[in-house]
Amino acid sequence: MNTLTFFHPLKYWSIKINLESPDLVDDLHHIFGLFHHVTAAESQNCLINITIIKSSTCYVVLQQDVAVFRGSKEAVLGYVAHIFYTPLFLQNNAITYLHGACMIHPITSRSIIFLGPRETGKTTLLSFLLSHSNYQYLSDDIVPIDNCTLSTHSFPSTIYIRDDDVVNCVINRSTKICPTSTKLAMNGETKTVYTVSNYTETTESNLGAIYLLDRSNSHRNVTITRLSLTESLYIIVQNLHDPDHIHHAIPTIIRLVESVPVFRLCYGSNMDDLNTILDYFGGTNAN
Repeated sequence: MNTLTFFHPLKYWSIKINLESPDLVDDLHHIFGLFHHVTAAESQNCLINITIIKSSTCYVVLQQDVAVFRGSKEAVLGYVAHIFYTPLFLQNNAITYLHGACMIHPITSRSIIFLGPRETGKTTLLSFLLSHSNYQYLSDDIVPIDNCTLSTHSFPSTIYIRDDDVVNCVINRSTKICPTSTKLAMNGETKTVYTVSNYTETTESNLGAIYLLDRSNSHRNVTITRLSLTESLYIIVQNLHDPDHIHHAIPTIIRLVESVPVFRLCYGSNMDDLNTILDYFGGTNAN
């Protein structure tokens, strides 16, 4: 039996994965590559302890000897990646989690957050900017905001990108974001796991701006418009990662929109618009 334990540096808890066969070892290292891999003796507060076995037809995930999930290799890897985030919402109310992507400006060291519902290109835009600039990667999918300081924390998850995404042809030639051989199924889609070399383990970073992404082929050019306080408040509430905690998050969100500018970024699904956005964030406007 192979045992892998990955430790989350922000919340001080870990996931222990027992493998009946070694064929998933490389895949799990790709998925949790930015987390700390520790021995079982070093792990603390291990809130997730699972076993993965391989049957003749599928993989099965066990918790306390009870089957909780079964499916293909890609489906099981997607399930394991998802459940690692679960303990985030068991913690105290010191942090608000947004559904978005985050990077750090190379000069000002201020963070920039991209928000938006699924299919608005958060990961696509983040990956494109990281592969063509000196921005540093802070997080994707989950953005932790400190309720006291309003600063962003790093959340070292790897990046998952659909194989048909327009940005693949560009980042596949980058040395900063590289595809692995691992694929996983999440939200009904199969995605490739990418490793990120320009990741920063900066504990906290002052927040510089928030951008709501609005991607549509109907947009003829890139437009960036600052939102009002009311619009900003509504947008951030809509992009809470865990809406059940909204009553704890509201005071933080109000302070956030009063101190940080929020913009709507409209663009289309084409490389010309991505390059225009790159020029925008590569210039003084990124400050």
